[in-house]
Amino acid sequence: MFRLKSSHIKKRFPSYTIMDVLMGMVVTSIVVSIVFFLLTSVNKQNHDFQKVRLELNDYLILNNLLKRELDQTAKVLEIPKGLVFQKDNKSIHYVIKEDQLFRADDNSEKMVYPNCSELSNLSTTENNLVTDFDIKVKIQERELVCHYHKDYGQAEIINNELLDGI
Repeated sequence: MFRLKSSHIKKRFPSYTIMDVLMGMVVTSIVVSIVFFLLTSVNKQNHDFQKVRLELNDYLILNNLLKRELDQTAKVLEIPKGLVFQKDNKSIHYVIKEDQLFRADDNSEKMVYPNCSELSNLSTTENNLVTDFDIKVKIQERELVCHYHKDYGQAEIINNELLDGI
């Protein structure tokens, strides 16, 4: 009988050529670079959004704080570069120093808003009580003017007396 020698039989294994592997690497690197670019741009947009949101949050806190101070105080007086909110024996000072708004009471002083450039349009009564004022703040390089009003009328006096009795 006839026997075949093992050296004549060539076994072929399915495999990729070096060109197939290189093309796969090139396509993969292109896809990875596109995904990396998209992720970094989305991350930058998210960072910018967070920054704006934090600045708006600071503004809303300032706005609520000033409204509460106006509601709870009996008098608002003007001082250089600021205001004094007075009720009973307590006084709270709001002063603008180096484009920052500071709040100071008897015990402490702290910065309440970092980008506050000016206090303007002060309207006063004949007793030198402030009735209206504007505060100019910066949010994302845009100036925003906030208007506040303190009413010293009879209805306000009655409301304060009722609230003090509660």
